Order: sequence, then C-alpha cells, then structure tokens
Amino acid sequence: MATLYCRSVFAFKVLQLRSSAFKHLMDRTNLGDRESGLRISRHCCHSGAKTKRWRDLKALGDKTRSKRPAYSWFSEICSTEKALSWAEWDELRNRVERDWSVPRGNFESQAMLACAELRNYPLGRSLMNWAQNNSRGPNLVTLAKYFRLCSDCPDECPEETVLEVYEQIRKRHSAFDVLTVTDIVHGLCRTSLWRESLPYVQSISVTCDRVPPVIYGDLAAAAFAHGDQQFGRTQLDHLVSHHSNCNVDGSLLKWLHSIRMGDESEQEQMVHRLLCFVRDNATLVSRTVAEEIKNWFEGRKDEEWIGTFTSNTPEIGRAHV
Repeated sequence: MATLYCRSVFAFKVLQLRSSAFKHLMDRTNLGDRESGLRISRHCCHSGAKTKRWRDLKALGDKTRSKRPAYSWFSEICSTEKALSWAEWDELRNRVERDWSVPRGNFESQAMLACAELRNYPLGRSLMNWAQNNSRGPNLVTLAKYFRLCSDCPDECPEETVLEVYEQIRKRHSAFDVLTVTDIVHGLCRTSLWRESLPYVQSISVTCDRVPPVIYGDLAAAAFAHGDQQFGRTQLDHLVSHHSNCNVDGSLLKWLHSIRMGDESEQEQMVHRLLCFVRDNATLVSRTVAEEIKNWFEGRKDEEWIGTFTSNTPEIGRAHV
C-alpha cells in the first residue's frame, strides 16, 4: 500500500493506492516509507490589535472610508454577460468618477481588471471597443489586462485574436513593469507562442529580487501542455525553491495530462518523476490532482490498482490509513 497526502477545502485527505502486483514503481518512489502524520497549525496575529496606535489607524481608516473600495462599483455589472454600448460606458464612467472619486485616467484600467478577474469576455470586449474609440486609446495597463482576459477565455476568444492584442502591446510599448510582465507571460503561456514569454521573464529577473511565483507556474503549465516536461519540471523546481508555499495544482494537472498524451512506454517513468517531485517537496496536492493520479494507476492494464480516499482522524496531525 502507498499513501499520498492531499488536501480538500476543509480538511486534509489521504489517497491510498493498493496493488495486487506491488512492483518497483512505488518502491523506487519510497512513498510507502513516509510517516502518516501531518502537522496542521494555525497562526493568529493579535499583537498590537488593542494598542493606541492601532485604534488611531482604525479611526483614520473609518473616517476616510466614505467611498467604496476600488472597482466594487463594477461587481453588479460584471455579474451579467451583457456588453455595454459606448453611451453606456460614458454614462458609467461619469457616474463612477462622481460618486466614487475614481480618477478619469484610472477608470478603464480598473474596469478591465474587474473583467479579467471575473473572466467576463463580452463586457471586457465592449470596454476595449469603447476605450479604442477614445482619442488617446487604451493605456498599457488596460491592454495587458485585456490580453489576460482574452487568453483566459479560449471558447469565446480564439488564439488569433489573443495574439493580435499581444501585437498591439509589443508595438506600442517597449518598457514594462513587473505586473504588466506578469499579465503578458500569463497570456502568452496560453498560446502556441508561449516561449516568447521567456525574454520578458529574463528582463524582470535582472531588475527584481524575485520573479513572481505565478510566472513560474504559468511557464511550467505551458511547457507541460506543449510536451516539454523537462522545462516544465525545471520551472516547478524554481517555483518551490523560491516560494515553498505556492499552489502547484494547475501545473501538476498539466504535467499529468502531458504524461497521458505521451508515449505509453514512458508513462511509468514520467509518473515516477512526478511522484518524486511531490515527495521531495512535501507537496500537499489537491483532491483533483490526487484523483488524476488515482485514475492513472487504476487504468493500468498490467496491474490491478484500487484507490480510496479516507479522512484524517480527530487527532491533529495523524492521518487515518
């Protein structure tokens, strides 16, 4: 029996894999030799919560919080798939600038940020059409967020359109901050031109102390999606070495998909590498990732695997096996 630790929304779970022919794969991975205990800790920060300085800052915040948070005005609009006309965008901008004190130059970028976070492509596209109709056109932040939005909505926005937005960014601008590079890398990594993101990563690695972890995750996912498992593994190594607490579920799912789509004769070796990565980095995978691993083992023709999930016991730190 081998045990793989995973997590769900409310509790840690344990995936047990049993095989009637327990051969060398799991022996090489040594997952069966790990202790079954998990330490779960919660940290609460109360220091300074009742000090005079804290009360003064809180009073100042309450006094100045007469306006709503940034782009909260957009939540109701983004909840629908309705695209707005140019006249409606003009009316909304005027109302937001009046009622929420949003500077005129920040309106379109904040609105596009909301569209990107909620992946509301119809609304974001109408916003871009409205911004392009203005005399000055969309700014770099708006373009970068729209690029992210387009890349995240492949069913509504084909890759050709995504790359057209990228060309607008590339031709109109030559210098980018870290946040913009993050959006550019995110967008390119969802296209066939994902390797074009590497020079952008190199540019910020020179000027920044640490590359944002989401960039390594995007690069790893793109590499696995296009069959470059070695490069993907390298990016995951960078990610966990610099940001040990980052979520790597998306990259692991891409890795597993790449394994399934690859040469069947090499799948066992590739799964072994993935499990070694999980073991060596003490990664708590999600239930979704664990399900994929379970399905791979149970789908093997030469062995009879049965995977089951069990909950941890009330004892903190002890997994039920």
